[in-house]
Amino acid sequence: MYKVFVVEDEQIVREGIRNKIDWEQTKYRLCGEAADGEMALSMISELRPDIIITDIRMPFMGGLELSRVVRHTMPYVRIIILSGHDEFAYAKEAISIGVDEYLLKPINSSQILSALDKVTKVIEEEKQKQLNNRRLQIELKSIEEFKRNRFFEELVLGEIGTSEAIEIACSEGIDIIAHSYIMLDVEIDISDQFSKKICSAQNYVEKLFKDRQDIIWFFRGYDRLVILIKGDNSSDLTETSYGIAQTLKYELERNIDIHLSIGIGSPVERIGEIAKSYSDAHNVHKYMGQLHHGQIISIGDIEDKEIGYSFLKEADNSIRESIRYLRSKDVDSFVEKLERKIISTDGQNTFIGCYILMDFVMSCVRLITEIGGDCTSILEQVDSLKNIFEIASSQEQFENFTKAILKKVIGIRDDSQNLKYGTVINKARRFIEDNYGDSSISLITVANEVNLSPNHFSTVFSQEMGETFIEYLTKVRIEKAKEYLSDPSYKSPEIAYAVGYNESHYFNYLFKKHTGLTPREYRNQIKKE
Repeated sequence: MYKVFVVEDEQIVREGIRNKIDWEQTKYRLCGEAADGEMALSMISELRPDIIITDIRMPFMGGLELSRVVRHTMPYVRIIILSGHDEFAYAKEAISIGVDEYLLKPINSSQILSALDKVTKVIEEEKQKQLNNRRLQIELKSIEEFKRNRFFEELVLGEIGTSEAIEIACSEGIDIIAHSYIMLDVEIDISDQFSKKICSAQNYVEKLFKDRQDIIWFFRGYDRLVILIKGDNSSDLTETSYGIAQTLKYELERNIDIHLSIGIGSPVERIGEIAKSYSDAHNVHKYMGQLHHGQIISIGDIEDKEIGYSFLKEADNSIRESIRYLRSKDVDSFVEKLERKIISTDGQNTFIGCYILMDFVMSCVRLITEIGGDCTSILEQVDSLKNIFEIASSQEQFENFTKAILKKVIGIRDDSQNLKYGTVINKARRFIEDNYGDSSISLITVANEVNLSPNHFSTVFSQEMGETFIEYLTKVRIEKAKEYLSDPSYKSPEIAYAVGYNESHYFNYLFKKHTGLTPREYRNQIKKE
């Protein structure tokens, strides 16, 4: 349905156009009319018609002047001129303005409808042309994105050499030359509204990184974002990668309700080593397991642990490798698979059960030994063939035994993974406890104390503590302030200074924000108690 607006100073002509055409039987709707161009302008701006039919000579503002204004402000509107003057000068000016049709009075309804049909044909052709252009742009963009993504996938997987990578990058207008590189592998976990959220995630990533010349990114599949960061040196690049990972995780999880697990690879100095950095970042996800899922972890964090880098080797199909990455919620299904192996062997259930049970036990023992745990309690339960036979002969005993062992192994494994950061966090907490009264204490000073970069420490602290550094520091200071408030000899400004705040008004604000009471109200409450 096309909207038509009529501008004509002769009332009889306006009524004729309005009443002599059965608008309901056409693809047009008469949306409004006016007696002159000046009156019409505000109405046209509000009603936004597709086509204007206007007389050429009218008081206040004529049709040609109206057409000029409309052409400038609403160029998509088509214009039909009605004129009682068969003069070349009028027609010439109308053509120069861009009027679509020029009709001479007197006119009838069939002439108007014929002119409208001609104009709408032009509108439809333009719409189709615009649609084809949009489709072509989308296709070209898709082809370019495919080529770009394919190039980066080959680059991070090490499928192309340095010379070829540089040549392709130059031809595509991509700058990959830098002193150092580091890769981020981002796993996206979406529980509902998948299509909508993944599109939103792509848009947010594009918005976040559009002005970053040091970042190149692409989606590898629908749920994996791969980021290449360029820099001048390896040490600064590692710090930068933590900052980028934090920003990305915060923005996407806050705005889209998705969950990100981010692996950070090792910094490298050659284009040919980018694949190694990506492999490291990708392998970090195998380490994360259930305990660290949804966190930001660097390969450097893992390599520093006593369990060694061998922990990240590609998993095979053995029981030990399955247990290595097993999550607590998957224990039941893992045990069911073991049971199906036993049941599928006709007539030899007990014998096969003993074999699978011993394979299971030895796999658990090897894994615990590898990560430095104590496996004595496990071996004691299978110290004789009789015990093994009894457990393997009963489905109930088999289930109970294997589930209990798996939970113990997962606990030892996850505890070993927490040792390094447990030490870091405890050291940071002790430092805060000893220095909370120092107004200059900050994330940077504590990070220096535990020998981590600020971004790295911020990431580790918030993930391990479940709150940011500043939230924890404020909580410590407020609790200490409560202790001071129980002693009436301390005044509020003195307490503020004692817990690290030079400005008492700011201290009062924070105290009420966290406790719901002002320091004075809190002290009065203590007196009443």
